[in-house]
Amino acid sequence: MSIFLAIVFLSLSVGKSGGAIKPVVTFTPNWGNIIYYDNVTLTCDVPSTVPEEPRAYHWYKDRRPIHGVQQRLHIIKSSVVEDSGDYQCQTIGGDISDPVFLNVTETHVILQRPPSAIYEGDPLTLRCHHVRDFNAVNTKFYKDDQEIKSSESDSTFHIPNIAMSQSGLYKCTKKIQRIDRSKVQEHSDVSFISVKEKKLPVKLEVIAAAVIGSLVVIVISAVLIWKCKKRKCFSHPELHQATSTTEITNKPPENNTDPDPQDVCYTYLDISHLPKGNRIKHEDLTVTYATVKNTNI
Repeated sequence: MSIFLAIVFLSLSVGKSGGAIKPVVTFTPNWGNIIYYDNVTLTCDVPSTVPEEPRAYHWYKDRRPIHGVQQRLHIIKSSVVEDSGDYQCQTIGGDISDPVFLNVTETHVILQRPPSAIYEGDPLTLRCHHVRDFNAVNTKFYKDDQEIKSSESDSTFHIPNIAMSQSGLYKCTKKIQRIDRSKVQEHSDVSFISVKEKKLPVKLEVIAAAVIGSLVVIVISAVLIWKCKKRKCFSHPELHQATSTTEITNKPPENNTDPDPQDVCYTYLDISHLPKGNRIKHEDLTVTYATVKNTNI
């Protein structure tokens, strides 16, 4: 009964807790790399199945506390290179998020990509971004040094369902118009896009059901084995005595031609009901052989 209660308690606790849920840091706009003077908003998302209660937040950069920020949003205005780093957030009494890297560079053109991992089947948007307060035209995208798109006004390249075969080295170029109105071709840094294989997520409820099912099978098997052993114990005592029967015959056999016939007195030992594994010591049994003289000749 105690084992059954333990199983019930385990199922209830797993169903309620659902495992530890970490908050997640997201960027708006959703780019992991920006140019200096760009603005970006960091959000601490806390997945929950209940209505959100008032929370206090802690923010960290490179594992050091960011003082004075206790809100769900952390806004960076007119970013500088020193804003680059790993960002994490945490609610009071909760888990800390995984680090998400923000890269701020001093350059004129960059190829922007989402900060999260890219899996096959996901949509992917790349952006050829240039420094603020400059005009730019003639955007081109390249994969493994092969041009894949060219546009005078569109600065994005979109793949609706990316495949693993589309992994490779990506970059972009733009013509930047300087203050003196001259235009210069600017190249972004090369970015390696790695498309990972998508694996079906295993829900915690499925794992819990499998564990509970295994425990139930083990308990039922243990109970059946125990009952089986108990039944054998009652039907076959440890020291089971062998039964013996003695039969004496003194009637001469028919058509007996033996001048001195003899009948044999024998003892029959019935050991068919002894439990397996119980041995009978030879000194516990005495076998007697006897002969009887038949006088009725």
